[in-house]
Amino acid sequence: MLGRPLNSRLLAVLLWSCSGFVAGGEPGGTDADAVKLVLPDVTGLAGRNAAAPESIDGDGRQVARITVEVDKNGKGKLGAEDTVKPWRGTNLPKDGGPSVSAPIGLAGDPPEAEETKEYVIRLTVVDGKPKIEADGKAVDDFKALAKAMTEAKPKPGVATIDSAADVPFGAVAKVLAVVVEAKLPAQFRAPEVLEGNHADKTLRKRLASVAVKHSDEHGLSKLGVLVRADERAPWSSVREVTIAAMMAKTWRLAFAASVDGKEVVIGNVEGKGPKHPRPVIRHERIDPAP
Repeated sequence: MLGRPLNSRLLAVLLWSCSGFVAGGEPGGTDADAVKLVLPDVTGLAGRNAAAPESIDGDGRQVARITVEVDKNGKGKLGAEDTVKPWRGTNLPKDGGPSVSAPIGLAGDPPEAEETKEYVIRLTVVDGKPKIEADGKAVDDFKALAKAMTEAKPKPGVATIDSAADVPFGAVAKVLAVVVEAKLPAQFRAPEVLEGNHADKTLRKRLASVAVKHSDEHGLSKLGVLVRADERAPWSSVREVTIAAMMAKTWRLAFAASVDGKEVVIGNVEGKGPKHPRPVIRHERIDPAP
């Protein structure tokens, strides 16, 4: 998929107790098809610039969008297509050169990469509870993580979220909210092996078939992908959606959450967020399924 194999170090992206929201079913479905999703609650972790309700008729460029929903068991499905403006999310860095064939890569060790302080946030599950390590030191909770990031010296240039596969998405989303609030670009550490229980080839093909309809002059897709995932879903299943988005050559990515009982999108308004400091490694063209 990439110029380097998918077991390289980092998957650039970018990228969670809770209120319930009803997610729509497949296009054309009935209310009986709807699935209740418990979105991650990031109240108190991110202000309005980092997590806010989406706008469908605000200022900015209109962006075509598709929603991908992931239930508590980790099953993903495509939802409805619509348009929003402005776009808000944790966009993937893209290579804007004339021979671009895909938007993102693995931020491994590209040549001539600028030296950047990387702040690694490690998430694991111990005795059924998420455990957080910030730059190699254990922290008690997500607010303590925010404090540790603020006090870090030298100031980090990028935050790497390194989550074990079985960590609930809610924990990953909360870390992402803290990173966005700290005004840092985010990236996720890539899995050692992509094929596994949550590798969804059908989802990858369907998403690619939608994304290709919105291709730009460089072969990238201008489509936005909104991930509405249950906080109980394993990170491996949500990560699969980000991989599917990458393979579809999309670079606009967003994650839904809740604040004070209202649905929000984690991330910055497009054009107002921090820039990713690493160059992007191009990867080979991936043709969508017919």
